[in-house]
Amino acid sequence: MIDFGKLLDDKDDQKPIFPKEVFELNVRDQKFSYLRGDQEKILEKWFEQRTLKDNVIKMNTGGGKTTVGLLQLQSSLNEGVGPALYLCLDNQLTAQVLNDAKGLGIKCVTFGPDNEIPTEFLNNEAILVSTFQKLFNAKSVFGILGDASRPVINVGCLVIDDAHAALSKAREVFSLKFSYSSDKYKGLLEVFKESLVSQSLGTAWDVIEGRDKYSILMVPYWSWIERIDGVTRLLSSFEDDDLDMKFKWPLIRDYLDQYFALVSASYIELVPKCLPIQKIPSYFKAKRRIFMSATLNDDSSLIKDFHISKESVLNPLQSDTFSDVGEKMILAPYNVDRDLKSYVMAEALSNIKGYNIVALVSSNYKAELWKKNNFVQPHPNNIIPTIERLKSALGNHIVLSNRYDGIDLPDDVCRILIIDGLPSATSLFEQYSMYARPASKIMRINQAQKIEQGLGRAVRSVNDYAVVLLLGPDLVSLVSTKEFQDLMSPQTVTQIKLGTQIVDLLKAGDGTPLKLIGSAMQQVLNRDENWIKLHKSRITKTTRQTINSELIEYAEIERNAFDLAISGQYLQAAEMVRNAVNRIKNLDNDDEGWYLQLAATYMYKADRGKSMELQLTAHKKNSYLLRPPEGTSYIKLTKKQTIQAIRIKDFIGKFSEPNAMVLHINTILESLSFSPESSAQFEKAFYDIGICLGFEAQRPEKEFGVGSDVLWNIYEDEFLVIEAKNEVKITRDEIYKSETEQISNSMNWFGAEYPDKFGMPVLIHPSHKLHREAFAPDNTVVLNEYNLRAMVNNIRGLFAKLAERKTSDWGPTEISAELRNYKLDRTNVKNYFISVS
Repeated sequence: MIDFGKLLDDKDDQKPIFPKEVFELNVRDQKFSYLRGDQEKILEKWFEQRTLKDNVIKMNTGGGKTTVGLLQLQSSLNEGVGPALYLCLDNQLTAQVLNDAKGLGIKCVTFGPDNEIPTEFLNNEAILVSTFQKLFNAKSVFGILGDASRPVINVGCLVIDDAHAALSKAREVFSLKFSYSSDKYKGLLEVFKESLVSQSLGTAWDVIEGRDKYSILMVPYWSWIERIDGVTRLLSSFEDDDLDMKFKWPLIRDYLDQYFALVSASYIELVPKCLPIQKIPSYFKAKRRIFMSATLNDDSSLIKDFHISKESVLNPLQSDTFSDVGEKMILAPYNVDRDLKSYVMAEALSNIKGYNIVALVSSNYKAELWKKNNFVQPHPNNIIPTIERLKSALGNHIVLSNRYDGIDLPDDVCRILIIDGLPSATSLFEQYSMYARPASKIMRINQAQKIEQGLGRAVRSVNDYAVVLLLGPDLVSLVSTKEFQDLMSPQTVTQIKLGTQIVDLLKAGDGTPLKLIGSAMQQVLNRDENWIKLHKSRITKTTRQTINSELIEYAEIERNAFDLAISGQYLQAAEMVRNAVNRIKNLDNDDEGWYLQLAATYMYKADRGKSMELQLTAHKKNSYLLRPPEGTSYIKLTKKQTIQAIRIKDFIGKFSEPNAMVLHINTILESLSFSPESSAQFEKAFYDIGICLGFEAQRPEKEFGVGSDVLWNIYEDEFLVIEAKNEVKITRDEIYKSETEQISNSMNWFGAEYPDKFGMPVLIHPSHKLHREAFAPDNTVVLNEYNLRAMVNNIRGLFAKLAERKTSDWGPTEISAELRNYKLDRTNVKNYFISVS
């Protein structure tokens, strides 16, 4: 046997640091025979700037980012920048990375049953691959700031795979959530009951007493800060078997004054303004941090919560082309035929054999429809075996609830993907933010990002393909709006627009809509050459998405202000946010008010008087925000000369697909019914439908804590002052005294605010007869169940009529005529109401 070692010298023992050399000198499996062009370019760019603390790597799904990350870590190890750590979302992905590393000839280790940190990692001899949660928890084996029981492990270079999904997990680690049945919920509610009621009397009591399951209240920050000592003592007492508190509390306890507290009938949630990420020194002080991010994501949130540099987000390392984008045919069956609703498609898809089909839904409630059609819903803790089953066999039908990211369904694992309904907010803070900032571009971008993450679940590489069906009126109508498409990545918009053209071809085809859609799907699945060529042609012409510098600037400001505040520099933190609001242009009122309120939260500890001045200004900009303790002046609906028909034309012009407009209207109308526990949805829907009908509308009681449930300005000096009693049983045959007193109070309020205007008092109620002790204001009218149904049907008919042509083809005169035809113009709309007797 020849001893080849005799021919080795010191030069042969030198470890390469250039990533391509690392790759080429390793003994690899055949599947890693060469680096792809995009991988090689990104590695070259990274090597040139590897000494930067932060680098963002943006690669399309399936672009081989695991290989890139492992080579970057090995290069750093060879250079002496170790230990090296690769963080994955779960154990399944950890196993996948370990398998890829073996194929690449890169030595990796992971944690064993003893949970001890591997010596090879500490000695810079191997890359440690583990889950994100292993590092990010209060009992981390890597150590946390201020805990002397464990030494802090210094990390030289780390990779965070799928950074946005990891960020969601990090937010969970730094947040607390208490169920309504827990002692912590009851204790906190008792402490803040009075301050919640002072914000919104009716809504607060309905939430506190469990009647309103949907509204969310924010604890006023002045009450929160003033009672923070008591809150800390209340939360610090927990049992040893309370694992959630055990693995979170040490990370949170010193920063509670910089938390938001949200209250619903089901939960209380505590979330930080930004993540106090400094508590994880192994992450925070790492010399090199590499963040793997999909190309579709807005990365400003990484600045705010992961504390990465603005420069790394503005200059991500990414491919120069979209040549590695996988193939998706995105279709909305409803746009082919309005009868193709979710239940119809669920039944039809249940009969398809030979392909794995996965439906993504927003809730367990929505999953029930699919389960009735033989789709199987795995337990959230049993996802990995389910994916393995999809890998090993065809013909599986699976439904997953609220899993829009962090799950891969490549190749035959899923060839038909269904997204049924708009993704719902996963936290109280997210729900509250969407409610309080309805016009916010930042919130709409977050929503678009979640939808795109869902769209990408089934196509995980350049050679992968799938059919994606969009179902549900809320999802289809939103995705079809031009405004929303502007927030999505160019490649996804290209695929959506291509799907719209295919819908037009299907409408012109012979046969039933279901068969036509099935035929188009089969062409994709059978690899029709013209379809493949068409998709590639459209994708290669797509231009790269521009980075939104405003979002990045605000994220940096939020991060820097938070860091100032936790170091006790409250005045400087407040001024930083306020100056940014004054400096940055094109900020809508919703977000301007939101950031002024953020400034006020910081100002409160420095100057309470100035804090309340800021809060008053914030509330005037955005009436859904907190009202200062002294009260807030009501902001009147201003008279606008724009006629009803022109407003409707502007509204319908937002939709690129007429059927999507109909879906949007139908979604609103579904909430307009007499039913229990539905007041919040009803009032919101009645407000929304007023806007759709071209009226000025407002929710005074919700926005300002005074006035009627809903206010419509139907024409210049003419208003409808509306109190909704849709939760009253339809069998009730009388209007009670308490209900007439409420409409009387609203009319008194209206008279004080609009002394020179005419207001018609409207009760939405099943009866028009007064109880003998009830006395209503003059001219009081009722919208009962029968007339409400008639109004809803006419609204549905009006917009169905407008959907018969392209929205751009309608002129104001024609719309005015249709308003009269459907009895929805300012004169006829009052005929739906009947006088009380």
